[in-house]
Amino acid sequence: MNYNVDYFIAKFQAIPENQWTVRTHSDCNGRKCALGHTLTPHALAIYEREWKQHGFSTTMPMEEEWLALQDVLPGVATINNGDHPGFQQDTPKKRVLAALYSIKASQVEISDPPVTVEDILEREPVSSYA
Repeated sequence: MNYNVDYFIAKFQAIPENQWTVRTHSDCNGRKCALGHTLTPHALAIYEREWKQHGFSTTMPMEEEWLALQDVLPGVATINNGDHPGFQQDTPKKRVLAALYSIKASQVEISDPPVTVEDILEREPVSSYA
């Protein structure tokens, strides 16, 4: 799976506002934070159990999507919870999407094929530099 900015934008846009929460991966009403939305129900149950019993533990499930989100959006928990000064939208969903769109806007998209040495030499023969 190619977990990139576009993937997470599409994923999080599809999740209704009323299914988001802050300061926990999952609450008793089934709402989740951005990271919680990346875990399967089984992994989330293990994570919550481990967290409550031991605090942060290296035995917690670190699924591919979970790890990818943290690579794509560093500080995702801080943004989700409303603690990042740059993302103060009124809901966790809006904050996370704003951060993802900010990253997307900063990415340079190259639409032209790369230029090769041969391309340059065809346009400007070496003799013209003598």
